[in-house]
Amino acid sequence: MDSITVHVQISGVYLPVLSIPVVECHRFAFKPLKWLRFLGYTIYGQEGHISLSPGADSVDYESAIEGGVHYFYVSPLPPRLLDTRCINDEISDADTTESRAEFLDHLVDRDGGCIVTNATPQYCDACHYYPRSKGSEYIQQLMLNRGDGDIDIDDINDVRIGLVLCNALHRKFEVGQVAFLKTPNFALSDNDIPPSPGRSAVL
Repeated sequence: MDSITVHVQISGVYLPVLSIPVVECHRFAFKPLKWLRFLGYTIYGQEGHISLSPGADSVDYESAIEGGVHYFYVSPLPPRLLDTRCINDEISDADTTESRAEFLDHLVDRDGGCIVTNATPQYCDACHYYPRSKGSEYIQQLMLNRGDGDIDIDDINDVRIGLVLCNALHRKFEVGQVAFLKTPNFALSDNDIPPSPGRSAVL
């Protein structure tokens, strides 16, 4: 199966960080090179572009992605790689039953019900973008490493990092079978992303 390789610059050296089957690249975006640019950003932590060699100009994002090609994520800014020390198996007990209940109440006030299926709250759960068991210290460390300076989230139960999902989607979300990609962003427009099953394309 044809694959592409993504390189990012770490300590002044471009290193291969991902090998992705071409067929998988087409699953996530109509223009896979645009999606690859966003993927590079999520790894590197700074905006940049995709090129065919280190330091070269940007590729044509409208062109087809090609198997066997090495793509380089190039940014003029230093990396903000995620500190793996804040992703470990430590569990915080700072989260209380009361704070979890308030989290659910606030999310229901904002979202009403499941943001995907519109299921009513009695069939839904309050979901955290990041594992609730990590606690607020985890979020504080994450914001320190990857925050943009205008984000002041320091509580694992902050509604800005939560959403309401129906029970079935919550289970899939927890194990990584469902994910959410906010568009538009610097690399992708709404129309670059295939619609989810049951959702109309953006007009």
